[in-house]
Amino acid sequence: MAAPGRPRLPLTAGFPPPPPVGRPGDPGVTPVEGPYWAVTAERAVLLGGTAAILLQVAHPLVAAGVAGHSSYALDPARRLLGTMDAVLTIAFGDTDQAHAVARRVGAQHARVRGTSAEGVPYRAQDPELARWVHATLVVTGLEVARRWIGLRLDDAARERYWRETAPFGRLFGVRARDLDTDFATFHDWFLRTRDGLVVGPTARGIAADLLAVRTRPPVPAGPVQRMLVADLLPPRLAAEFGCAPTPARRRAAGVTSALTRAGLPLLPESLRCFPHRARARSRIAAGEGSGPPDGTTPTANGVAEHRRSGAGWTS
Repeated sequence: MAAPGRPRLPLTAGFPPPPPVGRPGDPGVTPVEGPYWAVTAERAVLLGGTAAILLQVAHPLVAAGVAGHSSYALDPARRLLGTMDAVLTIAFGDTDQAHAVARRVGAQHARVRGTSAEGVPYRAQDPELARWVHATLVVTGLEVARRWIGLRLDDAARERYWRETAPFGRLFGVRARDLDTDFATFHDWFLRTRDGLVVGPTARGIAADLLAVRTRPPVPAGPVQRMLVADLLPPRLAAEFGCAPTPARRRAAGVTSALTRAGLPLLPESLRCFPHRARARSRIAAGEGSGPPDGTTPTANGVAEHRRSGAGWTS
Protein backbone atom coordinates (compact mmCIF):
# COMPACT_ATOMS: atom_id res chain seq x y z
CA MET A 1 0.00 0.00 0.00
CA ALA A 2 1.33 3.42 -0.90
CA ALA A 3 2.36 5.74 1.86
CA PRO A 4 -0.37 8.39 2.20
CA GLY A 5 2.09 11.24 2.60
CA ARG A 6 4.24 10.65 -0.44
CA PRO A 7 4.40 13.31 -3.20
CA ARG A 8 1.63 13.54 -5.75
CA LEU A 9 2.32 13.39 -9.47
CA PRO A 10 1.42 16.77 -11.02
CA LEU A 11 -0.57 16.42 -14.21
CA THR A 12 1.73 19.05 -15.70
CA ALA A 13 4.35 16.27 -15.80
CA GLY A 14 3.00 15.47 -19.24
CA PHE A 15 4.24 18.88 -20.37
CA PRO A 16 7.97 18.88 -19.53
CA PRO A 17 10.14 21.73 -20.83
CA PRO A 18 12.65 20.84 -23.55
CA PRO A 19 16.40 20.95 -22.86
CA PRO A 20 18.45 23.97 -23.96
CA VAL A 21 18.72 24.41 -27.72
CA GLY A 22 22.17 22.85 -27.88
CA ARG A 23 24.75 23.10 -30.63
CA PRO A 24 23.35 24.44 -33.93
CA GLY A 25 23.34 21.84 -36.66
CA ASP A 26 23.97 18.89 -34.35
CA PRO A 27 21.43 16.17 -35.24
CA GLY A 28 21.98 14.30 -31.99
CA VAL A 29 22.39 10.55 -31.70
CA THR A 30 19.09 9.23 -33.08
CA PRO A 31 18.05 9.38 -36.75
CA VAL A 32 16.05 12.48 -37.60
CA GLU A 33 12.38 12.43 -38.69
CA GLY A 34 12.05 8.66 -38.76
CA PRO A 35 9.50 6.39 -37.07
CA TYR A 36 11.32 6.52 -33.71
CA TRP A 37 11.07 10.30 -33.64
CA ALA A 38 7.41 10.13 -34.67
CA VAL A 39 6.45 7.73 -31.86
CA THR A 40 8.63 9.24 -29.11
CA ALA A 41 7.40 12.79 -29.78
CA GLU A 42 3.80 11.88 -28.90
CA ARG A 43 2.76 12.74 -25.35
CA ALA A 44 0.34 9.81 -25.47
CA VAL A 45 3.30 7.42 -25.44
CA LEU A 46 3.24 8.05 -21.68
CA LEU A 47 0.15 5.85 -21.57
CA GLY A 48 2.48 2.88 -21.79
CA GLY A 49 4.81 3.98 -18.98
CA THR A 50 3.41 1.80 -16.21
CA ALA A 51 3.03 -1.23 -18.49
CA ALA A 52 6.66 -0.92 -19.60
CA ILE A 53 7.91 -0.68 -16.02
CA LEU A 54 5.85 -3.69 -14.96
CA LEU A 55 7.29 -5.68 -17.87
CA GLN A 56 10.76 -4.70 -16.67
CA VAL A 57 10.22 -5.77 -13.07
CA ALA A 58 8.56 -9.02 -14.13
CA HIS A 59 12.20 -10.05 -14.55
CA PRO A 60 13.19 -11.07 -11.01
CA LEU A 61 16.65 -9.49 -11.09
CA VAL A 62 15.31 -6.17 -12.37
CA ALA A 63 12.71 -6.30 -9.60
CA ALA A 64 15.39 -6.99 -7.00
CA GLY A 65 17.44 -4.01 -8.17
CA VAL A 66 14.44 -1.70 -8.21
CA ALA A 67 13.25 -2.80 -4.77
CA GLY A 68 16.69 -2.53 -3.21
CA HIS A 69 17.97 0.66 -4.75
CA SER A 70 15.13 2.65 -6.28
CA SER A 71 12.78 5.37 -5.11
CA TYR A 72 9.63 3.79 -6.57
CA ALA A 73 8.03 3.04 -3.21
CA LEU A 74 8.65 6.51 -1.76
CA ASP A 75 8.14 8.55 -4.90
CA PRO A 76 7.25 6.61 -8.05
CA ALA A 77 6.28 9.85 -9.78
CA ARG A 78 9.80 11.26 -9.56
CA ARG A 79 11.23 8.03 -10.92
CA LEU A 80 8.82 7.97 -13.85
CA LEU A 81 9.63 11.58 -14.71
CA GLY A 82 13.36 10.88 -14.58
CA THR A 83 12.96 8.02 -17.04
CA MET A 84 10.88 10.19 -19.36
CA ASP A 85 13.47 12.98 -19.26
CA ALA A 86 16.25 10.55 -20.20
CA VAL A 87 14.29 9.12 -23.13
CA LEU A 88 13.36 12.53 -24.52
CA THR A 89 16.85 14.00 -24.13
CA ILE A 90 18.51 11.09 -25.91
CA ALA A 91 15.91 11.13 -28.69
CA PHE A 92 15.87 14.88 -29.31
CA GLY A 93 18.85 16.47 -27.56
CA ASP A 94 22.15 17.25 -29.23
CA THR A 95 25.05 14.81 -28.98
CA ASP A 96 26.51 16.31 -25.80
CA GLN A 97 23.12 16.40 -24.07
CA ALA A 98 22.42 12.77 -24.95
CA HIS A 99 25.79 11.57 -23.70
CA ALA A 100 25.50 13.65 -20.53
CA VAL A 101 22.18 12.07 -19.54
CA ALA A 102 23.54 8.62 -20.37
CA ARG A 103 26.55 9.25 -18.10
CA ARG A 104 24.27 10.42 -15.31
CA VAL A 105 22.05 7.37 -15.53
CA GLY A 106 25.09 5.12 -15.89
CA ALA A 107 26.58 6.52 -12.68
CA GLN A 108 23.32 5.80 -10.88
CA HIS A 109 23.22 2.25 -12.27
CA ALA A 110 26.83 1.59 -11.26
CA ARG A 111 25.72 1.65 -7.61
CA VAL A 112 22.90 -0.84 -8.17
CA ARG A 113 24.18 -4.29 -7.33
CA GLY A 114 23.32 -6.94 -4.76
CA THR A 115 21.69 -10.32 -4.30
CA SER A 116 18.05 -11.14 -4.84
CA ALA A 117 15.84 -12.79 -2.20
CA GLU A 118 16.49 -16.07 -4.03
CA GLY A 119 20.26 -15.62 -3.62
CA VAL A 120 21.02 -14.64 -7.22
CA PRO A 121 23.55 -11.81 -7.71
CA TYR A 122 22.45 -8.87 -9.85
CA ARG A 123 23.86 -5.60 -11.14
CA ALA A 124 22.09 -2.92 -13.15
CA GLN A 125 24.93 -2.81 -15.68
CA ASP A 126 24.47 -6.48 -16.57
CA PRO A 127 24.08 -6.38 -20.38
CA GLU A 128 21.32 -8.99 -20.29
CA LEU A 129 19.26 -6.84 -17.92
CA ALA A 130 20.00 -3.74 -20.03
CA ARG A 131 18.80 -5.68 -23.06
CA TRP A 132 15.54 -6.60 -21.36
CA VAL A 133 14.80 -3.08 -20.12
CA HIS A 134 15.52 -1.64 -23.55
CA ALA A 135 13.30 -4.25 -25.18
CA THR A 136 10.33 -3.38 -22.96
CA LEU A 137 10.55 0.25 -24.05
CA VAL A 138 10.79 -0.68 -27.73
CA VAL A 139 7.83 -3.06 -27.72
CA THR A 140 5.60 -0.98 -25.46
CA GLY A 141 6.23 2.10 -27.59
CA LEU A 142 5.13 0.21 -30.68
CA GLU A 143 2.02 -1.13 -28.97
CA VAL A 144 0.94 2.29 -27.69
CA ALA A 145 1.58 3.80 -31.13
CA ARG A 146 -0.64 1.21 -32.79
CA ARG A 147 -3.42 0.80 -30.27
CA TRP A 148 -3.72 4.23 -28.66
CA ILE A 149 -2.13 6.82 -30.97
CA GLY A 150 -3.07 5.37 -34.34
CA LEU A 151 0.44 5.46 -35.84
CA ARG A 152 0.47 2.46 -38.15
CA LEU A 153 3.92 1.12 -38.98
CA ASP A 154 4.25 -1.37 -41.80
CA ASP A 155 6.99 -4.03 -41.75
CA ALA A 156 9.63 -1.74 -43.26
CA ALA A 157 8.83 1.15 -40.89
CA ARG A 158 8.84 -1.20 -37.89
CA GLU A 159 12.27 -2.41 -38.97
CA ARG A 160 13.45 1.21 -39.18
CA TYR A 161 11.97 1.98 -35.77
CA TRP A 162 13.87 -0.93 -34.22
CA ARG A 163 17.15 0.11 -35.79
CA GLU A 164 16.61 3.74 -34.81
CA THR A 165 16.40 2.70 -31.15
CA ALA A 166 19.94 1.29 -31.30
CA PRO A 167 21.72 4.51 -30.20
CA PHE A 168 19.55 4.60 -27.08
CA GLY A 169 20.34 0.95 -26.37
CA ARG A 170 24.08 1.40 -26.87
CA LEU A 171 24.19 4.37 -24.50
CA PHE A 172 22.64 2.21 -21.77
CA GLY A 173 24.88 -0.79 -22.14
CA VAL A 174 23.06 -3.06 -24.60
CA ARG A 175 25.60 -5.12 -26.52
CA ALA A 176 26.12 -4.44 -30.21
CA ARG A 177 25.37 -8.06 -31.08
CA ASP A 178 21.94 -7.72 -29.45
CA LEU A 179 21.14 -4.59 -31.45
CA ASP A 180 22.56 -5.68 -34.81
CA THR A 181 19.67 -8.00 -35.62
CA ASP A 182 16.49 -7.60 -37.62
CA PHE A 183 13.22 -6.85 -35.86
CA ALA A 184 11.88 -10.38 -36.28
CA THR A 185 14.89 -11.88 -34.47
CA PHE A 186 14.67 -9.31 -31.71
CA HIS A 187 10.92 -9.79 -31.28
CA ASP A 188 11.23 -13.57 -31.16
CA TRP A 189 13.76 -13.27 -28.33
CA PHE A 190 11.52 -10.77 -26.55
CA LEU A 191 8.47 -13.05 -26.69
CA ARG A 192 10.43 -16.08 -25.48
CA THR A 193 11.88 -14.10 -22.58
CA ARG A 194 8.57 -12.48 -21.66
CA ASP A 195 6.61 -15.71 -21.77
CA GLY A 196 9.12 -17.37 -19.44
CA LEU A 197 8.68 -14.78 -16.69
CA VAL A 198 6.58 -15.25 -13.57
CA VAL A 199 5.64 -12.25 -11.45
CA GLY A 200 7.07 -12.67 -7.97
CA PRO A 201 6.24 -10.97 -4.67
CA THR A 202 8.90 -8.28 -5.13
CA ALA A 203 7.47 -7.29 -8.51
CA ARG A 204 3.92 -7.30 -7.13
CA GLY A 205 5.00 -4.93 -4.37
CA ILE A 206 6.52 -2.54 -6.89
CA ALA A 207 3.33 -2.73 -8.95
CA ALA A 208 1.22 -1.90 -5.91
CA ASP A 209 3.22 1.29 -5.40
CA LEU A 210 3.05 2.30 -9.06
CA LEU A 211 -0.67 1.62 -9.38
CA ALA A 212 -1.40 3.62 -6.24
CA VAL A 213 0.16 6.81 -7.61
CA ARG A 214 -1.70 9.96 -6.55
CA THR A 215 -2.04 12.99 -8.78
CA ARG A 216 -2.37 16.73 -8.32
CA PRO A 217 -5.17 17.65 -8.91
CA PRO A 218 -6.68 14.31 -7.92
CA VAL A 219 -7.88 12.07 -10.75
CA PRO A 220 -8.72 8.34 -10.70
CA ALA A 221 -5.26 7.38 -11.95
CA GLY A 222 -5.32 3.89 -10.43
CA PRO A 223 -8.27 2.52 -12.41
CA VAL A 224 -6.96 4.13 -15.60
CA GLN A 225 -3.51 2.61 -15.12
CA ARG A 226 -5.01 -0.82 -14.46
CA MET A 227 -7.05 -0.55 -17.64
CA LEU A 228 -3.93 0.37 -19.62
CA VAL A 229 -1.88 -2.45 -18.10
CA ALA A 230 -4.69 -4.91 -18.85
CA ASP A 231 -4.73 -3.72 -22.46
CA LEU A 232 -0.97 -3.59 -23.11
CA LEU A 233 0.36 -6.61 -21.21
CA PRO A 234 -0.33 -10.25 -22.04
CA PRO A 235 -3.38 -11.46 -20.06
CA ARG A 236 -1.37 -13.79 -17.81
CA LEU A 237 1.16 -11.15 -16.76
CA ALA A 238 -1.54 -8.49 -16.36
CA ALA A 239 -3.48 -10.83 -14.08
CA GLU A 240 -0.37 -11.65 -12.03
CA PHE A 241 0.06 -7.91 -11.45
CA GLY A 242 -3.57 -7.60 -10.30
CA CYS A 243 -4.77 -6.04 -13.57
CA ALA A 244 -6.63 -8.91 -15.20
CA PRO A 245 -8.29 -7.95 -18.51
CA THR A 246 -11.84 -8.18 -17.22
CA PRO A 247 -14.74 -7.53 -19.60
CA ALA A 248 -15.20 -4.08 -18.05
CA ARG A 249 -11.53 -3.18 -18.58
CA ARG A 250 -11.59 -4.50 -22.14
CA ARG A 251 -14.66 -2.40 -22.95
CA ALA A 252 -13.14 0.69 -21.35
CA ALA A 253 -9.88 0.24 -23.25
CA GLY A 254 -11.69 -0.29 -26.54
CA VAL A 255 -13.79 2.85 -26.19
CA THR A 256 -11.00 5.03 -24.82
CA SER A 257 -8.40 3.96 -27.38
CA ALA A 258 -10.86 4.60 -30.21
CA LEU A 259 -11.38 8.11 -28.86
CA THR A 260 -7.65 8.81 -28.59
CA ARG A 261 -6.96 7.52 -32.11
CA ALA A 262 -9.71 9.74 -33.47
CA GLY A 263 -9.00 12.80 -31.35
CA LEU A 264 -5.21 13.07 -31.24
CA PRO A 265 -4.80 13.99 -34.95
CA LEU A 266 -7.17 16.91 -34.39
CA LEU A 267 -4.94 18.51 -31.74
CA PRO A 268 -2.27 21.06 -32.62
CA GLU A 269 1.25 19.68 -32.42
CA SER A 270 2.04 21.93 -29.45
CA LEU A 271 -0.53 20.01 -27.40
CA ARG A 272 -0.20 16.56 -28.92
CA CYS A 273 3.61 16.35 -28.93
CA PHE A 274 6.43 17.04 -26.54
CA PRO A 275 8.22 20.31 -27.44
CA HIS A 276 11.53 18.47 -27.65
CA ARG A 277 11.07 17.54 -31.32
CA ALA A 278 10.34 21.14 -32.34
CA ARG A 279 13.41 22.25 -30.38
CA ALA A 280 15.52 19.64 -32.18
CA ARG A 281 14.21 20.72 -35.57
CA SER A 282 15.12 24.33 -34.81
CA ARG A 283 18.61 23.34 -33.65
CA ILE A 284 19.27 21.28 -36.79
CA ALA A 285 17.89 23.98 -39.10
CA ALA A 286 20.13 26.58 -37.44
CA GLY A 287 23.17 24.75 -38.73
CA GLU A 288 22.01 23.97 -42.24
CA GLY A 289 24.61 24.86 -44.78
CA SER A 290 27.52 24.42 -42.38
CA GLY A 291 27.10 20.73 -41.53
CA PRO A 292 27.13 19.03 -38.15
CA PRO A 293 29.94 19.94 -35.74
CA ASP A 294 31.81 16.63 -36.20
CA GLY A 295 32.41 17.35 -39.87
CA THR A 296 30.29 14.54 -41.28
CA THR A 297 27.60 15.15 -43.86
CA PRO A 298 23.89 15.18 -43.11
CA THR A 299 23.40 12.07 -45.25
CA ALA A 300 26.04 10.18 -43.27
CA ASN A 301 24.15 11.01 -40.08
CA GLY A 302 20.85 9.83 -41.53
CA VAL A 303 19.31 13.31 -41.64
CA ALA A 304 18.74 13.63 -45.36
CA GLU A 305 17.59 10.04 -45.73
CA HIS A 306 14.98 10.32 -43.02
CA ARG A 307 13.69 13.65 -44.23
CA ARG A 308 13.12 12.15 -47.68
CA SER A 309 11.48 8.88 -46.76
CA GLY A 310 8.41 9.09 -44.59
CA ALA A 311 6.71 6.18 -46.36
CA GLY A 312 5.61 3.28 -44.25
CA TRP A 313 4.21 5.03 -41.22
CA THR A 314 1.02 7.03 -41.19
CA SER A 315 -1.39 8.47 -38.68
